[in-house]
Amino acid sequence: MPSFQSYAPKLVLLLFFGLLLFGGVLIYPDFGVSFDEFFELETGLVSLKYLVELIAPQYLTRYEWLQNVPPLHTYIDADHGVTVLLPMAILKSILGINTWQETFLIRHLLTFLLFYVGVIFFYLLCRERFKNMFFALLGCVMLVLSPRIFGEAFYNSKDIPFLSFMIISAYTLIRFLKAPSFKTALFHAFACALAIDTRIMGVLLPFITGVLVLQEIYRNKGIFRVYASYFLAYVLLLMPFIIMLWPYLWEDPFSRFIQIFQNMKRFRWQETVLYLGQAVPSTDLPWHYIPVWIFITTPLAYTGLFLTGLGFIVYRFFRPIVPNFQKVYRHDLAYMLFLFVPLAAVIFMNSVLYDGWRHLYFVYFSFLMISLIGIEAIWHFPFKRPAPARYSKLVLALVLGITFIHSCWFMIVYHPNQNVYFSFIRGKTVEKNFERDYWGLSYRQGLEYILTQDSSAVIKYYSANAPGRLNTFILPEKDRVRFKSVPLKEATYFLTEYRWHPKPYPFTNEIYTVRVKGFKILSVFKLR
Repeated sequence: MPSFQSYAPKLVLLLFFGLLLFGGVLIYPDFGVSFDEFFELETGLVSLKYLVELIAPQYLTRYEWLQNVPPLHTYIDADHGVTVLLPMAILKSILGINTWQETFLIRHLLTFLLFYVGVIFFYLLCRERFKNMFFALLGCVMLVLSPRIFGEAFYNSKDIPFLSFMIISAYTLIRFLKAPSFKTALFHAFACALAIDTRIMGVLLPFITGVLVLQEIYRNKGIFRVYASYFLAYVLLLMPFIIMLWPYLWEDPFSRFIQIFQNMKRFRWQETVLYLGQAVPSTDLPWHYIPVWIFITTPLAYTGLFLTGLGFIVYRFFRPIVPNFQKVYRHDLAYMLFLFVPLAAVIFMNSVLYDGWRHLYFVYFSFLMISLIGIEAIWHFPFKRPAPARYSKLVLALVLGITFIHSCWFMIVYHPNQNVYFSFIRGKTVEKNFERDYWGLSYRQGLEYILTQDSSAVIKYYSANAPGRLNTFILPEKDRVRFKSVPLKEATYFLTEYRWHPKPYPFTNEIYTVRVKGFKILSVFKLR
């Protein structure tokens, strides 16, 4: 009879993923509506209307709400990927969801479930690299206990799904490199198409795949024909998959795809971002914008371990035979490419970026993978004496334990504002130098507070930015209709999340404040 020890690892694994699923399903209704969610909802509906026009035009007259949706050929955001947005729109129609609250809640649940799938594939990817369940599970814990990533896993229906699809693509890539075949080429092509049709930055995947195929051929020239033939199969499968999953490409695939790529390089967003105390145009950001944002919003231990892992990879590159390290993991090059190629691309193209580093969340899995390599290097370092080995492992375990406890504490105490996590800066330093709740989610908390204090049939309010109005749509219908957005001079309440206005306001009667580690992310003022 199998012993308990043989079942224990599987039980730990089931417990982790069971708790993650239970926790996500428990808290997904708590988050507000972001700046982007109405646009993304409309983008999905535009593609749905296009499909209906092609397949079943009679439904256009049956569903009045479809008639009010803009046509695809004139829609300004038609070039946005709809891998996630279109299925969400279809599911909304199938389920007959009519209320605004239900619409946004189901979107938040589905976004979390996509993140959950990404965590599962990250586990599989880590198992492929480390051949160890402990390291694979440790990687998943680090991914989940990254407060910003976890918070956005409920409402960011572009960047977080893109992260998940990139993880899946990395896994299918490693499987393809290990055993090139039509089957592995098919799975990898489909995964890459899902990523590319979510964000066009996914076009880096065929390039990374090609580089790694060349590496395998260089290592063993006798397998050239095998890899060349199946890589060709991958490319030939990828192109129709991309077109099939993106209705905007159907009428003119090649010219529209090129146009999408051109738009990606200089995206149409002309606002400023608060960075290092200055309002910097999004079209003229310094090269260090992304590295600094990653550093200040990622747990410090992860960054330290990343630098350790990076140093070890570089050292092993120049010293391929390292004492007591018999295994040389050639696929580590993949994680270097997944991380540094996108970073270099946005820096050299001077791409339009905003809202911190969310447009590059998809590189985070490779950042964590390199951090895990750092953990592995420390854990297995060939010390000449046993005492230093024991002490290094003890220090590593303590650092990780403290980091996990702190991240978990932050995510619980400041829920649902995990998206404004900063690793080591706080208070006035954050307020003066960086964007805070740039999504505007905290407006929901302000609106809900007003409802507890004001029983008026009509509540007149003014919000500094659009999410102040958008967040009324996730409230129950009976509460939503009570709010009336009016000019400031007529408003009873003024709400602000301080975006584009980091300085204090001249109003004195601040009746409600949301703070995270000493800095304000929302204020509600009663004006009269």
